[in-house]
Amino acid sequence: IGGDTQVDFLADQIGGDGVYVFLGGDFNTWSEGSIATLEARLGQVGLNRMSAGTGYTFVYRGLKLTMDHIFGRGASTYESGVWRGTSVSDHFPLWTIFYVHE
Repeated sequence: IGGDTQVDFLADQIGGDGVYVFLGGDFNTWSEGSIATLEARLGQVGLNRMSAGTGYTFVYRGLKLTMDHIFGRGASTYESGVWRGTSVSDHFPLWTIFYVHE
């Protein structure tokens, strides 16, 4: 992840506007360093990685990688996890339940 990436585009579009923002998907983070860079860039616009600590979402040649993430702003509490009980995709589904209290 470097300058002028899709993540930069998304961060610029999100900006500091809006109380509630949720963003998720396959960010192709192949290393801990790329995850840290992703967290730092989206953190600049107030998003935190709601899926931190859920574990791997993709297996490549025996390597268990965390390539999928969910970020958010505005949730008071949340729960996240990975469902590994399926083979419908090459990635395991990542989920988050978030609660918004006014």
